[in-house]
Amino acid sequence: MTSAGPVPLRSLHVITSNARRGAETFAVELVQSLECHGHEGRVVALMESGNDRIHAAPHLGASRRSLVMLRALARAAESADVVVAHGSSTLEACVFALARSRKPLVNRVIGELGYWAGSPFQRLLLKGLLRRPDRHVALWAGGRAELTADFSVPSDRIDVIPNAVSVQRFERATTSARREARQRLGLPHDARCLAYVGALAAEKDVDAAVSAMGSLSDCHLLIAGDGPSRPHLEELAARVAPGKVRFLGVTDEPAAVYTAADLLLLPSRSEGMPGVVIEAGLVGTPSLATAVGAVPEMLQHGITGFITTPDGPSRLATDIRACLLDAQAVGQRAAAAFRESYTMEQVAPLWAATIERAHANNRRANRTR
Repeated sequence: MTSAGPVPLRSLHVITSNARRGAETFAVELVQSLECHGHEGRVVALMESGNDRIHAAPHLGASRRSLVMLRALARAAESADVVVAHGSSTLEACVFALARSRKPLVNRVIGELGYWAGSPFQRLLLKGLLRRPDRHVALWAGGRAELTADFSVPSDRIDVIPNAVSVQRFERATTSARREARQRLGLPHDARCLAYVGALAAEKDVDAAVSAMGSLSDCHLLIAGDGPSRPHLEELAARVAPGKVRFLGVTDEPAAVYTAADLLLLPSRSEGMPGVVIEAGLVGTPSLATAVGAVPEMLQHGITGFITTPDGPSRLATDIRACLLDAQAVGQRAAAAFRESYTMEQVAPLWAATIERAHANNRRANRTR
């Protein structure tokens, strides 16, 4: 017998766009994994991605706030037993699209809400939106605490389910695999290689990583991703570290970047539970990340990763030099530890239980109205 009983629940998973980014990829892989637990699911995107590397998920409109999109989302939800919103943009869309419906709604909180809802008006709006979901999923204990303390969400409506990836996509790197990955990327096989994978946006503070390269003469930096900060970062790299920083753009094969790297850099000012840290760790590449969001829960400093403080490029460069001395051993421990905590195979049954709970609680609430 499956966890959902003889009649499977149908869930609709809503993502912001069909781009191959962290939250979107998680939703697609979660739907695939939930099939093993008696659930049917489909993924829809609020809008189309601006790049050509996309998931095969239909988009509902031209923007995340268009009336056309909201009507299409309401129609798509009609055939679902439960709707799951992956992120704040999708929560807003789902709340408005389901305004006339009592359809069960699950909200997956993927980041630090306080960082994005900075003004009193934004916090008030978000507080109102957070009242609608039947269940909330926080990625770590601190995320749950923020929901209860700062946004008055009852703790008994929150489940803590960590971020995860499909382990099949990220095999442990061997020495020969690292050599081959560096050869394909045009890097010297014996050079020190650093990597950044993610959006090129202000909150990621990739400037610090690029600037640090100016004092790391024996290192190369690979940057995989795109975003509004890319022109500025390219100019900065040409000025402070000419020939040492390569911009790869959006890639369908992040595993190759992790495999080529000795160390993943994540100098962000805000994070939830970053999937890139999990992905790199599964490959055996440790992360050096700022202590934001769930990072302090994910990484044991010097054991399964490294934690730094956002004190600028000079401090980051110093930390990079120190971390490279022990990167290989730390990466091996990260690969073992992350396989025990952050794989889709482990979180899928927890998600199945949350979806079932949202459906059952919603039915009970509707009977009492």
